[in-house]
Amino acid sequence: MDIASISPGPQVESLLAEAGLPVADLRDNRALTLLGVRDAGQLVGAVGIEVHGEAGLLRSLAVAPGRRGAGLGRELVSGAETWAVTHGVETLYLLTETAAEYFAGLDYEAVPRSGAPAAIAATRQFSDLCPASAAFMRKRLTVGIRPETDADIDAIDEVTAAAFETLAISSHTEQFIVRALRAAGALSLSLVAEIDGRVVGHIAFSPVTVSDGTPDWYGLGPVSVLPGHQRRGIGKALIREGLSRLCGMGARGCCLVGDPVYYRQFGFEAVPGFVHEGVPPDAFVALSLGGAVPRGTVGFHEAFQATGPVGT
Repeated sequence: MDIASISPGPQVESLLAEAGLPVADLRDNRALTLLGVRDAGQLVGAVGIEVHGEAGLLRSLAVAPGRRGAGLGRELVSGAETWAVTHGVETLYLLTETAAEYFAGLDYEAVPRSGAPAAIAATRQFSDLCPASAAFMRKRLTVGIRPETDADIDAIDEVTAAAFETLAISSHTEQFIVRALRAAGALSLSLVAEIDGRVVGHIAFSPVTVSDGTPDWYGLGPVSVLPGHQRRGIGKALIREGLSRLCGMGARGCCLVGDPVYYRQFGFEAVPGFVHEGVPPDAFVALSLGGAVPRGTVGFHEAFQATGPVGT
């Protein structure tokens, strides 16, 4: 099911009213965009975003009773955040009477109502429809990407572990791999994504060997984004910035084991004769950064065999 723009109307109002959320300002609010999910024509989830310059108000998050507990609310919030970023919003605010803990799990932080931007304070949600007892929360969306520092190491471990924690195909050793690469001096490029001074994403690049002797090829991965910040383009930004920096380092190419459909958008593709043993051919993809893709078997650094902290 896809998240798509929807118009105010009886279905939205019924869904919000059933969740105990205000509907009085839905139809006459030019700043409001509604997003929703339908199943067999029936609206089963909705969320709203009001845009006020660089500030946005996340509101009207509701999921049909029969669809709760399956992650649809999280998907809607993530979709709203992605939409907000593409429309110039740098910080999202929200008001909630009952879900402060839920939103804290999505990396929203409680802030004093007195610190609300004037445009947010002037909304009906803030000034009229939501009671003064409602929690006021904030999440910054502006992402900065930079090389890692020593001060980031523990945060990178935490981000990497959290990103892969629920991934069924993961061996859950990715944080140990990054540590081992660093300890071996093989972490050729390590970038972090941060929001408001907090590390929320990381990407690693390390040298690979090619059996035909071609030098200057690198492996991409692991790439990690905190669950509360996923599906907002942070991983894509890390990949694009990393590839740009690899070019500046004189790299000839980059390869990885991953979803070929996802990585095709960056130019990666499976190349006949360029293989990694034990991996299906279509799951090992490459991107030339200068010249033809070599032919041969690729070997990743031995740090990728790490199963625990360095030294254990």
